[in-house]
Amino acid sequence: MNQELSTSLAAEIAIKHQEALFIATEARQNIDKALNAAADVGKLIDKAKDQYHGRLHEWLREHVPGLKPEQADVYHGIHRVRQKRECLEADTRQLKLIGIIGDEEVADSGGSSSGQKADGTRWIKWAGHIAQHFRGLDSTRPIETWESFERKALSDTLEPMVSLYKRAGGRV
Repeated sequence: MNQELSTSLAAEIAIKHQEALFIATEARQNIDKALNAAADVGKLIDKAKDQYHGRLHEWLREHVPGLKPEQADVYHGIHRVRQKRECLEADTRQLKLIGIIGDEEVADSGGSSSGQKADGTRWIKWAGHIAQHFRGLDSTRPIETWESFERKALSDTLEPMVSLYKRAGGRV
């Protein structure tokens, strides 16, 4: 490769790299903004919950028809978690319910394509890391202290692994 072409290619890579970094930074900021807005919605839902206790979902269906009860619960949960701790990492369910990602992104996010064989060793190692992570998390923050939406997100995420475990001969 001649020097001029090499320099041009390096410059193009550097420009695209800076563009990717900028877009990723904007995306993180926008996710933060979306979660903050979701927490604000949750705070308002908390107010409505005080006024319409026991009939909140019915009231929301009537007065905020575009808001699904599941979304309202997630917003309220995000608000409650934010009250307890400053940092809140978004999980897939929250991002999906507030419209940041769609079903296709969730479906595409973690597997090999149909044309590839799964590497059993890699997935077993990955599952071991997840198990270790949750054992550590449970020892510092027991699952019984989690918000209901956090437990639901975890159970939804683990459900396919439990099914696979059973199919592999494991017992629950």
